[in-house]
Amino acid sequence: MAKTKRYKPSDITTKIEEVREQPGFKRLRSRWEEDYSFYRMNEYDAGEGYQSYTSNRPRTTADKIVAYLSEAAMVVRASFDSGDPESRDQGTNLEKFFRGCVRMANDRLNTRMAPSLQDQFAWHIAVRGWYAGRAMFNKTENGMTKCEIEPWDPLHSAWRHDEEGLLWLSR
Repeated sequence: MAKTKRYKPSDITTKIEEVREQPGFKRLRSRWEEDYSFYRMNEYDAGEGYQSYTSNRPRTTADKIVAYLSEAAMVVRASFDSGDPESRDQGTNLEKFFRGCVRMANDRLNTRMAPSLQDQFAWHIAVRGWYAGRAMFNKTENGMTKCEIEPWDPLHSAWRHDEEGLLWLSR
């Protein structure tokens, strides 16, 4: 069994700050902040001798995209071997499992008076261009397993990945 390294809170904070100080992350973050200022229709100064004009086009376009994504039918598909009936059943069960996880996550968000997963991801995709989140299974005190999916604003997230994928994600 592989030994996992234990990190102290100060080590985690240092790693997050290292990521946030990288030039690539700073460029991405400034782009997200600029996009959000377009969405908010913040006034700007075009410079001396020029008139400043704030258009609502970025906001109305983003709102349309959010509406389309929020109202779209969520489709879940699992691949299977068409010649193997057992594989088809496994794919169907996986699809049902995922739909149940999304329903459970939406119920949890609803009790916290937060928008649904689809609504939050739609906003992050349209306004930020990215989305982030956390998904995990937890056991309750009575032994039931619950699925928790929580969307995060990528502006307030940090992550590190390698050629094999995501190493860690923090908010």
